[in-house]
Amino acid sequence: MTTLYNMLDDIYNDGLSTVGVDISILNTEIKVYPNPSNGIVNLEVANVQATDLNITVINIQGQEVYRNVVKSAVTHKENINLSDFGQGMYFLKVNDKVTKLIVK
Repeated sequence: MTTLYNMLDDIYNDGLSTVGVDISILNTEIKVYPNPSNGIVNLEVANVQATDLNITVINIQGQEVYRNVVKSAVTHKENINLSDFGQGMYFLKVNDKVTKLIVK
């Protein structure tokens, strides 16, 4: 156990290192393939601990074309079908992480 003392704020944190960043955010792995795609995109998400997932796809005009909410997931896999929305660039957002998608 590491004991930390912040001399600037005169705060003892009882051995916990806190920097204001949620550790689950730092430990989320996202895989999106194929990219570019023909409209069908595979999404795989892996978390260190169970986390709610807010999955959205936004087109280049800023319109939300896809939304899915997954409660308390450690791992999650899904196929997202964007073929009805045409060719172009989209943005896939999983919580606070954004990935650019290209549909050909």
